[in-house]
Amino acid sequence: MNTETLIVLLTIGIGILPIIWIRRFFKNWLWGLLLCIGVFTATGAFIWHNVTSSTVSKKKLQSKSLPHPRLAGGYVSSSKCRSCHPSEYASWYHTYHRTMTQVAGPESVVGNFDKVNLKSKSHSFYLEQKDNQFWAQEIYQNPKTNQNEIGTWNQILMTTGSHQTQIYWVQGPQSNQLRIFPFAYLILKNKWVPLKDAFLKYPEQVENENLFWNFNCIQCHATAGQSRPQVRGKTDTRVGELGIACESCHGPAANHVRINQGPLHRYQNHFRNNSDLTIVNPKRESHRSSSQICGQCHGIFYILDLDHAKKHGFQYRPGDDLEKTKPTIRPQQAKWKKILNDLEKQDPTFLSNRYWSDGMVRVGGREYNGLVESPCYQKGTMSCLSCHSMHNYQARADQLSEGMEGDQACLDCHSSYRKQITQHTHHPEKSAGSRCYNCHMPYTAYGLLKAQRSHQIDNPSVQSSVETGRPNACNLCHLDQTLDWTQKYLNQWYQIPTINLTQDQKEISAVLLWLLRGDAGQRALAVLTMGWDVAKETSGDKWLAPFLAELLNDPYTAIRFLAGQSLWKIQEFKNLKYDSQAAPKQRMDSKNKVLSIWKRAQTSKISQTGKSILIKPDGKVNRGKMLQFLSQRNDRRMDLSE
Repeated sequence: MNTETLIVLLTIGIGILPIIWIRRFFKNWLWGLLLCIGVFTATGAFIWHNVTSSTVSKKKLQSKSLPHPRLAGGYVSSSKCRSCHPSEYASWYHTYHRTMTQVAGPESVVGNFDKVNLKSKSHSFYLEQKDNQFWAQEIYQNPKTNQNEIGTWNQILMTTGSHQTQIYWVQGPQSNQLRIFPFAYLILKNKWVPLKDAFLKYPEQVENENLFWNFNCIQCHATAGQSRPQVRGKTDTRVGELGIACESCHGPAANHVRINQGPLHRYQNHFRNNSDLTIVNPKRESHRSSSQICGQCHGIFYILDLDHAKKHGFQYRPGDDLEKTKPTIRPQQAKWKKILNDLEKQDPTFLSNRYWSDGMVRVGGREYNGLVESPCYQKGTMSCLSCHSMHNYQARADQLSEGMEGDQACLDCHSSYRKQITQHTHHPEKSAGSRCYNCHMPYTAYGLLKAQRSHQIDNPSVQSSVETGRPNACNLCHLDQTLDWTQKYLNQWYQIPTINLTQDQKEISAVLLWLLRGDAGQRALAVLTMGWDVAKETSGDKWLAPFLAELLNDPYTAIRFLAGQSLWKIQEFKNLKYDSQAAPKQRMDSKNKVLSIWKRAQTSKISQTGKSILIKPDGKVNRGKMLQFLSQRNDRRMDLSE
C-alpha cells in the first residue's frame, strides 16, 4: 500500500467520527458539514506531514547525490508501461535485471548493517542502520599516535546487484558522483568481504578506491544513462531509470504511450497481431537484431565515440545496428588488430583478462560474444530468445524460457538427433552426458565466484585444451581422466584426429593439471568443477580432498573461497571451519586438518587410487609429483574482467 492510499484510508476512518456526531448535536447541517471538512483537512495534513516527512528528507538527499532522472529523448520510465502491460511488468519486476541498480533502502539493501564492524588490510568501518537509512563510519589509524580514530559517516546511497553479490555506493567528491564502498556482501553466504575478494584479482593489486558508478557501471546497469562528467565544473550524471528497465529492451516509449492512449487504437492493434511499430518488440526483430538488444550489455564492446557517449549517453537504441556505435570486440577478426594493439599499450592484460588465446570469451556476463561466434547464429537463426525470456521464464536466476531447461532449444533445429540421443552422445539418454549443453556449452567462463557456461556453441576438443588451456567438456565431468583418454574416445566416436601429447597429459588427470599448474582462471574453474555434483557422481569425490586442501592457501582469495565451498560439499568436510580471509597460519591449520581427516578416512578404506589422480596403491598422495606440478604453477597476474 502506498503513502497516498494510507492517508486516504486513515482520513476517512478518522472522519467518520464527526459525521456520527453531526446528526446528534447539529441541527444546522451547514455548520456540521464545515466541521467535517475541517476535520478531514486537518487529519489529512497531519498524517501527510508525519508519514512523508522522512521520505521528503530522503528525497532531498537523493536528488543531490543520485543520478538525476532524465526522461528526455522519448523515455518515460517503466511506470508508464504498467497499466497496459500488467503481466509483463510483473514478470520483469521480479527479475534481477530490475534490481541491478537500486536506491538504498530497507527493500533493496541485502547486507547486514546491524552494528557490524568490518576490517581489512586497508579499511575499517562500523555499519549501522538508522531508521530507513544505512550508514558506514570509517575508523582509521592515526599515523602519529598509532591509535584508532573515528572518521566521518558515509551514507549508503545506492546498490548494485541482488542475486549473489551486492555492491554499495556512497557520495563521491563532487556533485552526484557515486564512489564504491570498499566491501561487498556475499548474499548466498551472508558474509561481508573486502571488495577485491569478491572478484578474481591478483593479491598485490591495490584496491581502486576511486571507482565511480558514473563512469563504469552506468554503461549497463541503468537505462538511458548519461555520465556527463565535468558539466560546468560538476558531474551531472543522468539516467532514464535505475536498473535494466522496459525501455532498455523496447526503446524509448513516449510515442508508443501517446498513440496508445485511446482504447480503440489498442483494440485494433490486438487484431493486427500486435504490429504496433511505435515500440520495439524483440520477438518481432530478426535473430541478429534481437540478440544485439541483449548484446548491448552482455558483450565486450568498443565505444566508437566515447566523448559523445559520456556527454549524451550511448547512441544505440533497440532495433538499431549495434555494430555502428558499440561494436563487439572479436579478437580473431583482422579488423580489430590495430585497435587491440592500442588497447594493449594502455593495458597489456586487456586480452588475457577477457579471452582465451583463441578469442573465446572467458569471463561471465559476456554471453553475446560467444553467441556471435557460434555456427548456430552465423548459419542459422539462433538468438538469445531461442532459450531465454524476460517474461515467460522458468527460473529467476537464468531466465530460461518455459520448457527450455532441457535439450528442447537444440532439438528444435537438430531434430534428427531426437530419436538417436544415445547413438550420438554414447551416454545413457537421461544422463548428464546426454545433455546437449553439457557437451557443447561447458563451464569455461568465470565470473562472480562461479563457473558459467560458454555461449559459443562448440565441440569438445583436446587440441583446443592443449593450445589455449581451456578445459573441455569431457574432462570437466570425468575429473579422474586424462587428455589422452578423452582424445581416444573423441577419435573413436567422432573421428576427431588425435594430437601429440606430453607424458603428463597422457598420464595425469587433466583437471589436476589445471588445478595445480594452471593460471588463476584455470584453477578457479577446476576447483568449481570439483564441487559439481554431476562430476563427483561420475568420478567419485573421496580422492579430491588433498588437492582442494592445497588451494585453501592459494594466493588468490577468491580461489581459496571456492576451494572451501567445494570441500564443504564432501560429506567428511561439511562441518569444516575455514575462513578464506584468515591469516596464513590459520589457513595452514585448516589445510592440515583437512589432510588429517582425509588420511583417517583413507586408512579405514582406500576408496579410489590411480596414477592419473596421484593416489598411490597405499592410499597416500604422490606428494613428490604434486609438489612438482605446484612448482610449475602459472603465477602470471590475473584480474579477470568480470
